[in-house]
Amino acid sequence: MNWPIKAGIALGVAALLIVAFYAEENGRGARAWAQAKKQSAAAGLNFNPQTFLPAPVPDSENFTQTESWKKWAATIGSDPRHAPQSNLLEAVKKLFEWKKKNKTENWLLGELPPAPPDDLFDGIDVELQQLHAAGERPACQYAIDYRNRFALGANAPHFLLSITLAQLTSFHALSALDNAQTDTAAKDLLICFRLAEGNIQNPTLISGTVALSEIQNALPALWKGIEKHEWSDSQLVEFQKQLGVFHCLRIYDRSVRGEIALIFLPRMDDLEENRFHLPQVLFGQRMDKVFYLVPAGWYDFARVKGVNAYRQFLTGIIDPEKDRFHPENSFTFDPAQGLACLNPTNWLLDLLFGSINTLPLRFAEAQSRLDLARVACVLERYWLVNQKYPATLGELQPQFIDSVPHDVCTGEPLHYRVEADGNYALYSVGFNRTDDGGKVATRKDKWSPIDTQAGDWVWPRSKP
Repeated sequence: MNWPIKAGIALGVAALLIVAFYAEENGRGARAWAQAKKQSAAAGLNFNPQTFLPAPVPDSENFTQTESWKKWAATIGSDPRHAPQSNLLEAVKKLFEWKKKNKTENWLLGELPPAPPDDLFDGIDVELQQLHAAGERPACQYAIDYRNRFALGANAPHFLLSITLAQLTSFHALSALDNAQTDTAAKDLLICFRLAEGNIQNPTLISGTVALSEIQNALPALWKGIEKHEWSDSQLVEFQKQLGVFHCLRIYDRSVRGEIALIFLPRMDDLEENRFHLPQVLFGQRMDKVFYLVPAGWYDFARVKGVNAYRQFLTGIIDPEKDRFHPENSFTFDPAQGLACLNPTNWLLDLLFGSINTLPLRFAEAQSRLDLARVACVLERYWLVNQKYPATLGELQPQFIDSVPHDVCTGEPLHYRVEADGNYALYSVGFNRTDDGGKVATRKDKWSPIDTQAGDWVWPRSKP
């Protein structure tokens, strides 16, 4: 037998082996994924990508479909030489310059935040009124094309405008409070909440963290107004209502599941043909082609491992339905364990689970801050009626609040006491689950001076 025939036979055998290999891997992967889906369904978990897409709302009801929003979007995303003029967005640039040159106090340490100079807001009155009017629409939904490969990433066009407007209104609220314009300040803070509402609809971690930032932007002015007894009862009721909309642990849980379902696990047949495809974003068009050579079964194995990692890791750290965070189970997950191997789809899962290891603490702390803020609103409403604070939080129910939120770290009641001077202390025991008497732990870090893993998580009282 001459060598061409031998070579042909060898190539034929090799081709058969490759076909057999793909068939075996695809079959094994499909069976494993079918079993994982069955187990997830039994546990009440759904990773179908379509279920995470928000239902569309009518343009007439959507904050981001107003003419003013479209103008700002065109301004912030355009060449400055051709962008429409916006005094509102110009004011943001001035605010950033002011922040660089001036020390901003940390309200979590009881330091009253200073208001920017009034002249930084010159010329924004008309656009600010347009923003407040847009925020009165019943819905806020960002225009996201979930088929676009960049639509769910950190560079999504709406993020910059959303964050910018939240920062502007949070600083303007401080200025409005100092000028006794509490109605304007209240409208400013409600814009922060409305912007965050839009982001929590997008089920990814970057959207969830942006939403947290926008909610927390509102808290310094909210706290300052409470400390100075400047809010009316009706304003406090609205703040109380808005704060109750955000369930940070549920946002985190849905964001992780959405990220798994929409980004890391879909195959070509799960969404429309032009769907977001992560390998292309990470490695470019050429490397993206390599992933199409991967057996389909390997994607199924990655799905199985991703879902199992979620079930084994996150369900032990957070309980979104009971609003509980279990610090004792944090930082115990090795993102590479059981994921890293020659299967390149597992590399993508490593990127996801490598980033979520510390995020439960951030979302849990945010939930605690919002719970404390909501209770502080209720305590202020009680004070407006009685000119004193209640002896216990139980006295707030049911006249001022249906039920007082619990400590997310223990499930027990929040700590509360009336001090000798008539003020109160209100706090969660925090990550260490130890009652430190309402003491905040600090560290030498100008960007993040509070140690969230030590001391208590406190609703501060202003320093004399």
